[in-house]
Amino acid sequence: MKLRRALTAALREVGMKKAYKSGFQAGYDLGFQIGKEDSCRPFDGVSIIIPTRLHGENVMRIIQKIEALTPHPYELIVANAGSSEVTMQYLQKRTGSVRHISSRNGEGIVGILNKAFFAAHGQILVVLIAVSPNINDWMDDLIMEPKRDSLKITVVTSASSSHSPELKATSILGNVDVHSRMNVCCLVFSKALLSDIGWWNEGFATLNESMSEWLSRIPNQNKIMVEAFNRFI
Repeated sequence: MKLRRALTAALREVGMKKAYKSGFQAGYDLGFQIGKEDSCRPFDGVSIIIPTRLHGENVMRIIQKIEALTPHPYELIVANAGSSEVTMQYLQKRTGSVRHISSRNGEGIVGILNKAFFAAHGQILVVLIAVSPNINDWMDDLIMEPKRDSLKITVVTSASSSHSPELKATSILGNVDVHSRMNVCCLVFSKALLSDIGWWNEGFATLNESMSEWLSRIPNQNKIMVEAFNRFI
């Protein structure tokens, strides 16, 4: 009798464990599927994209400044064309809060940036080029026109930046023959603009050249030029 009771209890315990494992796996599978579907769903927010290369790398500081000065909703994407081991470890630790797009087929920075544009979930894309936000609500006014009109783009320039790529003013001003150059440190545009204008040309040697050519496709009246002043550092 005692043996029968012990066997019955053991079988009941095994059954409960199997049921627990089965229930746990079902819950995990459901949660994973929902999370996967949710991660691919666009949201009414901003995708902040940080192109990074080994030269002049400061991606960790940029991320920290963004998180300190930017209210949600937004997502952070690092378009990584080469980074230090320290930065790679940092990005791995931040998985889930910072999305990481890197080269798998030897693409250059422009190819990886195009991947980041494609992967972005936000309706508005903000590209920060070697600068960090310096004030609260730094992008509120920058996103207004692109949100209102998907054909508009905000181009932020800085006269004092030594890190931002130089962009020939003729690329912005059309046929105006000027020799001055503008340091572009931030671009803000709707993701829908890429469908209308096209992706950045990966055939150019540098990010600067590709950006300049891409901006030249946009009609002058659709470009809103903004001076950075103390907005970025």
